[in-house]
Amino acid sequence: MALFMIGLMGACITAFAVWSWRGRSFAARWWTRRGRGAEMGLVLIPTFGLIALGGALISTESVLLWLGGPLLFMGFFVFVWGLAVTFLGTFRWSIQRAWGPRWWTRQSEGERWSALQHDPGISLALRRQSSGAAFAPPAWLGAELESWRGGLVVDLETRARPDGVSSRGTVPGILAAGEGGLWFGPGAYLGSEWVKRAQFEVPWQDLRRVWTVPALADAEGERRGGRLYRSVFRRLVVATDERTFLFEVEGARARKAAEMIEREQSARVG
Repeated sequence: MALFMIGLMGACITAFAVWSWRGRSFAARWWTRRGRGAEMGLVLIPTFGLIALGGALISTESVLLWLGGPLLFMGFFVFVWGLAVTFLGTFRWSIQRAWGPRWWTRQSEGERWSALQHDPGISLALRRQSSGAAFAPPAWLGAELESWRGGLVVDLETRARPDGVSSRGTVPGILAAGEGGLWFGPGAYLGSEWVKRAQFEVPWQDLRRVWTVPALADAEGERRGGRLYRSVFRRLVVATDERTFLFEVEGARARKAAEMIEREQSARVG
């Protein structure tokens, strides 16, 4: 009886996964409207369904015994291949075409973001992307040369976060390099307390050094605890005579940001 229930559950979950994969209706595309929904709809659910169904069949003595092995193999393949593709696809969307329904992999970035606006966490992330800075950059900054989305780490020890999608103790915003130096603009949607803690503007002549440290590390490179709600990318450190600032740069771009800052500072100050 237990094997029958496991097999029935596996069959139902597999059917649900197929229905979700085909996406013939708004309801069937439920996983496209959730953050990390691809991992759930294209990897975890079909994997669990196939393994449960295959495991139940391979343990029986029925004529369907021969189906158990292939279903188990398919389940493990979906997990390994699907998880690898969906993970890499977050960095380069074209990779995602190696796993997923055609109607989804051929969507434009705008269509994907439009679907994700139904997710509360993603809606907050979208508000971050479109909010702009809380205040205007100083006039001496001049024309912007390059900018990076990320955050200024204002407290390495706190468990508090400015919003539901930010790293702990990190004020999200934009770090900009201009003709006159560096400036950080915290997001306009943030509370005034967090904005006040994220004041950063450094003319090129006041910049002393820039370097990177591993993820979760402080400015000296010493690893600090707490992976949850922390960025997994290397951090950028900017030092002046008075203070050292620690930044998280989105998209593993900390090294490129450091190289660009060093190059501009050397060219403008000598």
